[in-house]
Amino acid sequence: MGYMFEDLIRRFSTNAEAGDHYTPREVIRLMVNIILAEGCDDLLTEGKVATVQDCGTGGMLSTTYDFLHRLNPNIDVSLFGQEINPESYAICLADMLIKGQDAGNIRFQNTMIQDCFPEQGLGIVIAPPPPSAHPGAARTRRKGGGGGAG
Repeated sequence: MGYMFEDLIRRFSTNAEAGDHYTPREVIRLMVNIILAEGCDDLLTEGKVATVQDCGTGGMLSTTYDFLHRLNPNIDVSLFGQEINPESYAICLADMLIKGQDAGNIRFQNTMIQDCFPEQGLGIVIAPPPPSAHPGAARTRRKGGGGGAG
């Protein structure tokens, strides 16, 4: 479901590059590979995953979840995330439920305003690159645009 939404954004977005709205799965797998590169064996026995900025449609959470389960099929992974966009939030919840993942720790909240999990010890924290870091944002600024990527 998340893939379909992201594909629609990529095809029909006129105001921004597709990468402003989602992180490609290949990039997420690279990020998780780097996080688990060395000295992280304890994360493969029990783990908790969170996206700190926004979880979007859940692609980053699901990809990380799948990656950890490929390394250890018996691992107990709890997913935590926050999302401010109501459509992305709904797709994230639906996608996780379809996949049999627990969506109970996904919150509709802006992470810049409130951390919904301040007391939760997290084994892995993974977050998407900021939209302003996307090459499309730099092109917009150079052309005299508003500065942000969205």
